[in-house]
Amino acid sequence: MFRPSAIPYLLRCGGYESTPGSGYPAQRGTLMDAAFRDLIELRQGDTDGESDAYAELTPLDRQGVLWAVEQAEGLAQGHDIIADEDACTISIPGFERPGTMDAVIPEMAMTLDVKSGRKYDYEGQMAAYALGCMEDRGLDQWAVVVLYMDSEDATFYSFTRQQCVKLIRAAQLNYRSGRREINDFCKWCKRFNECPAVSTNVSSALQTDVLTLIEMRRDPSAISVFLRQMAIAKEIEKRIKADCKADGVEIPGYMQTKDAESVSVSPAALEPYINMIGLENLLPLLKDISGKDAEKLLKEAKVELTETEREALFKKTYRAGSIRPGRAKKS
Repeated sequence: MFRPSAIPYLLRCGGYESTPGSGYPAQRGTLMDAAFRDLIELRQGDTDGESDAYAELTPLDRQGVLWAVEQAEGLAQGHDIIADEDACTISIPGFERPGTMDAVIPEMAMTLDVKSGRKYDYEGQMAAYALGCMEDRGLDQWAVVVLYMDSEDATFYSFTRQQCVKLIRAAQLNYRSGRREINDFCKWCKRFNECPAVSTNVSSALQTDVLTLIEMRRDPSAISVFLRQMAIAKEIEKRIKADCKADGVEIPGYMQTKDAESVSVSPAALEPYINMIGLENLLPLLKDISGKDAEKLLKEAKVELTETEREALFKKTYRAGSIRPGRAKKS
């Protein structure tokens, strides 16, 4: 079905069909969204009581939700934030079903959308929400801010009606044509196993001879195509291994490791017991924090370091760069 959340995928492939999310990532995202809505309403005094969703989150996930709520309050500049799910549901031209946003700040002509997990390009989906809001309020411009709770990062969009219509029409044309093209979202598509584009591209990659691969190094565009094809091949390999493991199939030349359970404790959860444990015993067990976080803590505590103290405190490590999918950065 053609819906706002599918636009980012349909802009890349007209045959995309989402797989119903019932696993842990989807459940976690739904819970964090609910907690965000609850806290917005509780802190504004729109509702009483506590947030059951927030109580179920891990300390780390709570931190991400609190960050998003604080960002939302800052963006609102004292204006009301609408977070009630029914009030955030609007009709959007070109869509059979209405779309539901996470929060709206009407006085700022702004929509807020919270995301868990990795950062992706959600411009098409946000354009649909913006068009619905402009249509509902008779405006010609609308802003959308996507808040990534895990990375504590944000993406800002500013749309006109024309921009929204252009993006939505492009997705509609792809959807109607059913044009298939491999992309970063293939592994989430319900039609992955039966997709002709997947079959054609993987076959092409696996049949590439060594001399062609050597010559390919001189052609960045050809390398890009080949790497995307190989990414799909690796996804197929991953699925084959998972099926063999689930069915207990032994693969000659390969060994299977057993599932293992690990138990961890968040440092924040140990706060009530610090006096009994002893801070000197706890600190050596904690992982290093980033230089950015250390700078923030020292600044808030108004600590000024000498150059010698700074060199002793901050350890520099270097990580080799890599090539991965994404938009090329301008040099």
